[in-house]
Amino acid sequence: MTRVASWVANGGVLRAGDNLSGLLRHLYFSGSAGLVPQRDAALEGDPMSGAASGAAAAGPVSSVQPAARSAGGAGNAWNFAKFSEQVEVAAPGYRAAEPFPHAVFHDVLRLDTSAMGAFPDADWPSWTALGDTYQFRKFSCSNIEVIPEPFSGLIHELCGPSFLRLLEKLTGISKLIPDPYLKGGGLHMSGPGGVLAPHTDFHLYEPLALYRRINVLLYLNDEWEQSYGGCLELGDPAKPAKTVVPRWGTTTIFTTDNRSIHGFPKPIADGHWRKSIALYYYTAEETKEFGGDTTTAWRTHGQQRGAVRKSRLALYKGLNQFSKAVSLAAHLVNPNQGTEWWRMRKERLAKQNAGHDHHGQGYGGDGGPGDGRGGDRGRDHDGDGG
Repeated sequence: MTRVASWVANGGVLRAGDNLSGLLRHLYFSGSAGLVPQRDAALEGDPMSGAASGAAAAGPVSSVQPAARSAGGAGNAWNFAKFSEQVEVAAPGYRAAEPFPHAVFHDVLRLDTSAMGAFPDADWPSWTALGDTYQFRKFSCSNIEVIPEPFSGLIHELCGPSFLRLLEKLTGISKLIPDPYLKGGGLHMSGPGGVLAPHTDFHLYEPLALYRRINVLLYLNDEWEQSYGGCLELGDPAKPAKTVVPRWGTTTIFTTDNRSIHGFPKPIADGHWRKSIALYYYTAEETKEFGGDTTTAWRTHGQQRGAVRKSRLALYKGLNQFSKAVSLAAHLVNPNQGTEWWRMRKERLAKQNAGHDHHGQGYGGDGGPGDGRGGDRGRDHDGDGG
């Protein structure tokens, strides 16, 4: 019987020798003892989470055992000392980074590339295959209960207080909350020919009534070259301001809202599989500015052949623009947000007119209809990431 099981059997009384750290991690991610909401029908049946489909495919799963995480190296996978040093250097320039607030970190992962022997291959039954035009040949698993070690332990580390404090210091966003259900996050893998169309992410996380603020993308690809494709691009799809090669341990952190366009539109070369961990962080309070709604806004759509498909895409774009206009209008009439948004918009336009912002696709516009950032939105899937 594990120590967690012993704790439960003892009526919730913590005794000498009980593994408190493992217990807290177990309670946080399993939803026990009411620390987080139990997985309800809205989440279990939501195809966006992927947890229900993944668990069903894998059959019955038991709770994650803290002892197994410890054996797999939990607490040692992330180099907090080195990450803290790099945060000190990156934090002053984070908000001014172009095309939107972000930072890229290297050599902060302690895991050796030999750990990839435990990374699931393409026929793993717990993958959710996304497979549409926007996320071609992409697989995702957001079910922490089936993600193998050492990756589940690493995810626990990146959801713990030490990492959250450093994330808040880097971004300037306080009171960040990790997601115990890993909606849209967890393990990601894309195969040869795979792409992720440039997009902005959903903002409102309805099941937990939270607002998405930060993306953390950790790459797990040994000896990856830019010529292999699959490189993360930030900014205008026609002329990205930043390209990140997804090499082993490279970690990209950025503020996500309706202006943070990102993706990997260049197809992955034959013979290569792009692997990563994606984690998203939230706040309980809404942003002062319009950050988006419940959907992913795709910015490119590929070639459409035939009059019917072209007409459907045109109608889709029109309806999405109208939907965004309604969402923005709702934001503006909110007495707690509209005035502040208008004031901040005027400040940005003043800076732009003064020549301080030379990037039309960055944080210099208002993000409203007609600014070139509208995008076309669709139902959010389980692996937007990057």
